[in-house]
Amino acid sequence: MAKIDSIESVKILADLASRLSQGEILQIEKALNKTMDEEVYFKMISDKTASLFSASCKLGAITATKDESKIVALSKFGELLGQAFQIKDDLFDILGNESEIGKPSGYDLKKNMLTLPLISIIDKKNTLSKQAFKIKLKTLSLSGNNNKIRKLIINEGGVEYTENKLKDISNFAEKELDIFDDTIYKEAFLKVLKFNQLRNS
Repeated sequence: MAKIDSIESVKILADLASRLSQGEILQIEKALNKTMDEEVYFKMISDKTASLFSASCKLGAITATKDESKIVALSKFGELLGQAFQIKDDLFDILGNESEIGKPSGYDLKKNMLTLPLISIIDKKNTLSKQAFKIKLKTLSLSGNNNKIRKLIINEGGVEYTENKLKDISNFAEKELDIFDDTIYKEAFLKVLKFNQLRNS
């Protein structure tokens, strides 16, 4: 990017480095004190994951157009696509199997990393219910009972909530492309968005 002699590209990459660092630090902090609500979760995944997608889209856009509205739209599309990508990974952590996703199901849970299906359940409980739920999860996790963890999260509505959130964010991302004419390039972005929703790994 430095070779194209664009100070804007350097700013984008510098901002990306800053956001990545902030996202990693936030995740470590919340993993240690085991506190994360949905607002903090989206801040974390936006910095830690979505920032990469957003920066990539924006860097491509500034090399192809001077239209600020189109540059902003592609940047927002990338941000939302990145969020959708992470949310899909959260679903794999609950529903996937090791041969498909390359890591044991429940991996993030064992590392005290709260994902959206769990956060959505915990957020709607009162203090006592939250503690009881967390104790139950920890007990099942320590015994390696991933099937019971999976059933518990499904029965509590965590998976359904997360699947709906994935659809909503994907729809928001698609709307960001409305500014562009129908071309093979726009179609490619839409296919990437759809692929993320349907991917198995």
